[in-house]
Amino acid sequence: GPGFGGSCFPKDTRALVEIGKQYGSPVTLIEQTVIANENQKLLAAKKVEDAMGDLSDKKLAILGLAFKPNTDDMREAPSLTIINELAQKGARFKVYDPIACCEAKRWFKDIDDKIMYCENEYEAMNGCDALLIITEWNQFRNLDLKRVKSLLKQPYFFDFRNLYKKDAMEEKGFKYFGTGQGYRENNTVKALDEVATTI
Repeated sequence: GPGFGGSCFPKDTRALVEIGKQYGSPVTLIEQTVIANENQKLLAAKKVEDAMGDLSDKKLAILGLAFKPNTDDMREAPSLTIINELAQKGARFKVYDPIACCEAKRWFKDIDDKIMYCENEYEAMNGCDALLIITEWNQFRNLDLKRVKSLLKQPYFFDFRNLYKKDAMEEKGFKYFGTGQGYRENNTVKALDEVATTI
């Protein structure tokens, strides 16, 4: 996925790394986990830019803002890094989360002029250049794909939670990008670990 978040796991793993350093006993595996987690968020944003090119004034639909489903908790949510990274590249956003939109407004106040909060997933994707699924809410697992395709200006579909099957989505005409599945660049498949080394 696009990295883990929340109030506990990111904080606790960083604390363990610091304790290990203080006692001269490095916890290398945990330290690398922390680094990899941050890289996953950056990699998700990079995947969008690599696929779409110049993001100036591109409008992106974001489904899911909270760090996990069934909560409005935005602490360390992958959406924070992904959206802020893409905003720096000039993108604008229409976003929807079943319960986290109000909480998200506090976290995105520095870029609130670039974000429109929507009432449902289909309103969010209407007129957008791409769709990004960041949080795996159950209602995002069964989207009306014909409707999705008709609402999007371009059929870019970034599924960072692998809710859909790549082959099936490509058969329906989407430019589909999952996580850990490689992606096509100039008609060749590029492995994600190769991409990760460029971050």
